[in-house]
Amino acid sequence: MPKRKIAILGGGIASLTAAYYLTRTDVLRAQHDVTLYQIGWRLGGKGATGRRNGRIEEHGLHVWFGFYDNAFAMLREVYRDWSRDADSPLQSWRDALHPQSFTPIGPEYLPFNWPTNDGVPGDGHLQWTPWQAFTEVLGLLAAVVRSWHEDREQHGRGYVSPVTVPAHVSDKLHEALADRGAHPRTFATPHQALDAATDWARSFGATHHGRHSDHLPQLVELLQHTHRDFAGSLGAGEGDAQLVREVLDLFAGFAHGFIHDFLIGGKTAREIDALEFRAWLISHGASADVVANSFITRALYDTMFQYEEGDLARPSYAAGTVVQLILRMFGGYKGAALWEMQAGMGEVIVAPLYQLLRSRGVAFRFFRDVKQLALDQAHTHIDQIHLARQADTVGGEYQPTFRAGGIDCWPAEPFWEQLKNGAALRDAGVDFESPWSQYEPAGHEVLQYGVHFDHVVLGISLGAFKPLNTDPTLADELSARNPRFRTMTEKLGLVPSMALQVWSPRTLASLGWPLPQPATVAGVEPLDIWADMSQTLRFEDWAGATKPQSVHYFTGVMNTTAYRQPRRAHATQQDGEAALTKICAGWLAEQGPRMWPGAVTRDGEFDWDVLWAGEHMHGADRLTDQYVRANISPTECCVGSAAGTTQYRLKAGHSGFVNLTLAGCWIDTGFNTTCIEAAVMSGMQASRAVCGAPAHVVGEDLLQVPGHALGGPASPSQILSEVIHVIEIGVGKAARWLFGGRGGRT
Repeated sequence: MPKRKIAILGGGIASLTAAYYLTRTDVLRAQHDVTLYQIGWRLGGKGATGRRNGRIEEHGLHVWFGFYDNAFAMLREVYRDWSRDADSPLQSWRDALHPQSFTPIGPEYLPFNWPTNDGVPGDGHLQWTPWQAFTEVLGLLAAVVRSWHEDREQHGRGYVSPVTVPAHVSDKLHEALADRGAHPRTFATPHQALDAATDWARSFGATHHGRHSDHLPQLVELLQHTHRDFAGSLGAGEGDAQLVREVLDLFAGFAHGFIHDFLIGGKTAREIDALEFRAWLISHGASADVVANSFITRALYDTMFQYEEGDLARPSYAAGTVVQLILRMFGGYKGAALWEMQAGMGEVIVAPLYQLLRSRGVAFRFFRDVKQLALDQAHTHIDQIHLARQADTVGGEYQPTFRAGGIDCWPAEPFWEQLKNGAALRDAGVDFESPWSQYEPAGHEVLQYGVHFDHVVLGISLGAFKPLNTDPTLADELSARNPRFRTMTEKLGLVPSMALQVWSPRTLASLGWPLPQPATVAGVEPLDIWADMSQTLRFEDWAGATKPQSVHYFTGVMNTTAYRQPRRAHATQQDGEAALTKICAGWLAEQGPRMWPGAVTRDGEFDWDVLWAGEHMHGADRLTDQYVRANISPTECCVGSAAGTTQYRLKAGHSGFVNLTLAGCWIDTGFNTTCIEAAVMSGMQASRAVCGAPAHVVGEDLLQVPGHALGGPASPSQILSEVIHVIEIGVGKAARWLFGGRGGRT
């Protein structure tokens, strides 16, 4: 039987994941002939990396969260199966990503250390239930408040804030935890009340359908009283206590909403997504002032770039999606909350995946710009794919990577010497990745259904076919024939972003940073996310005896509608990066001394000499020797998850056309936000829509089915989860008794 020919359009993480799962086994490889078509010279999409003068240049700051179960599972398999040299520095996935638990938060960089745990991301173990995740979030909150209280006591600033609960709450607590003796109506500290709440929640078991399910309203009351009594004890000048108040306020609102809307009310995340998260919190009792002004709330929006068109004054995040994010991020992480790249993402993630896929027989066609998807006469199938061949090679297949430091790297520009007329294209400043770059394609190709492909996976970013101006898009015919497809492209918004990388001849400590290596969030806007990424320096290739001692990545949203410019506006990218350079210069001049107290001149100004640059460059001009990137191209913009927009997303197999499957974090994955995990989930779902495998995607049904309602029966998966949870508890107790082992949070 001939192989089924699969054409995958786009080379981002979603497309690469689809290719991975379509060729995951010998049986699937015998069934599928996969070809991937990619614009330009490299893979990775928004996670692409380029090398210039030995330096790593990223599209932005990339970290993986510990809840990325699907992404880590694929990465672990890639590192298991990928054939590499024995002396490669990347022998394990743990060489690619290291835990990062120190994440200062807010404009004052308040220190926060995430607790670690015994979990291993992507280990394939039974996924946590929503109730388990909620319980873990509650336990994390208790640990944070306890740490704050103990720190105050150690520094002679002990804080008395007892929590008193009504008798009916205390009675229910005693009923659940009768084996631990009587429970007071007054707790001496908030963290003691939160510890009791955590134990209470854990007594339910793996799901809220346990024997104490009727206790849910009283559990919420305990959390509400914890916040109210603590807030009522505050006096003037208690800045750090005010922060704890905000945390308790927001969590009390979140817990009330989660329990009453999802567990008691039986609503799904998709239903709740009609509401904006901040409005949803307020409707469940959170303070409107705290919701609007706390940088704790803002951190959730910053992390996933949830500002319409990059405008910080227009935050919008679908409430059900944020509830999922909180459960995953705070209650479902394994090992560490964050995992950082040790080199470029394109180098430690994309390149190994590319090499493995090549060994499996996946073909890659670089410099292919998809111009049109044409339907058959019945308007049911993709009949033709029209491509612009951006450039031709001098001879043979284009070789996209090179070796440096023992790893495969992608250049920041094409290997011009491999291209016909490469020198002329280079001198003309051609950028094959930009829609505004002016050049004449080397030729055109038409792929024909039944000859070149049987099935199509559309993994190109939504910006490529969202109507932005009068220019035609590759999917105009699809939009004309399928109103749901057209509505999706019209209703989902794009969010531009900015990236800045600066190299310094000084270490982090000599710049005046007094704390450990950070990954910060919700700092001073617009570059409100910063991480010291100095671990990547060992993989960079610097000439000369002296080398930078640290490198720092900054990112944030960019308030611009430049992505709407038509193709004839050839200066759009250059203008955007010139404007961004001015933004970065102003931000560093103002915020640099606050962030790095050691980077100050005698006059108290930011010392531009802390930036690595040529000796002939002075002052803010030294910024031109750093890396500034405006992600304003439509395909480089993130897709927003604004309130009310989830309803317009299509699932992988619901394109409306028989031989077209969708992939990308713009589809309805069940976790509808922009991140690597959602992209991987979409690629897995695309593969399943094509061939039936993989059968299950971890977390895709989280809060997506009404069976979690208190009044409804537990689903078979929940019952199975409960049974396995009980078995795991028994096995764990036996192991601790026999071997003295221990698990859980540390």
